[in-house]
Amino acid sequence: MDQIERSLINAPCDLCGKNNNQLLYFKRGVLTGYDFRVVRCRSCGLIFLNPRLTEQSVAELYSREYYNGKGFDPSVNYIMDFSKESDTDKIFRPEETVRIIKEIVPPPAMLLDFGCGLGDLVRQANKHGYIAEGFEISSFALEFARANGISVYDSPRKLPDERYDMITAIEVLEHCFSPMTTLSAIYRCLKPGGIFYYTTCGNDTYQIKLVKVDSNELVSPSD
Repeated sequence: MDQIERSLINAPCDLCGKNNNQLLYFKRGVLTGYDFRVVRCRSCGLIFLNPRLTEQSVAELYSREYYNGKGFDPSVNYIMDFSKESDTDKIFRPEETVRIIKEIVPPPAMLLDFGCGLGDLVRQANKHGYIAEGFEISSFALEFARANGISVYDSPRKLPDERYDMITAIEVLEHCFSPMTTLSAIYRCLKPGGIFYYTTCGNDTYQIKLVKVDSNELVSPSD
């Protein structure tokens, strides 16, 4: 537990910069067993973990084990999914996402998948006529994607300005150390009039699931 606590930092609200939080509940870490505090900023309403893992510690979570389904989300084996031919057999169904975004920005168009993981969405988008690239912080995923012929950036600083007609971020924003930094990078990379398409799990959905699993996990805020 001491080792985990040494990897934590107290952070102000990423949206408004204030230090004025209300405790909502605790979320136990799958790997660490540590009870992370989920808080809401009283000033702007943003919900986040505080204290939270350092940026380096967050990046280290996305290791080979994670992509093999042995990390903090054992429900998905991304490497096995990548090797499957049928989209319906996959967890996140990248071809289904491509069919959705084709209705918004049809190919040929420049597309960036932010937080592309192993690059399956980029691969499928290229098959459908997009000029698609990815961005990823995981060194393992980065090497895997590049080994499979997928163009992937490894640093926000390397991303070109006003290059993309569309940027996707599928279940990514909630994992970012600083969502505002991420959104700023995405805004910079979009062409004028470009589209940002993202999906993310809502807090309300998680709270409902939490109550169903174990009502004792919810904490009544005392501050």
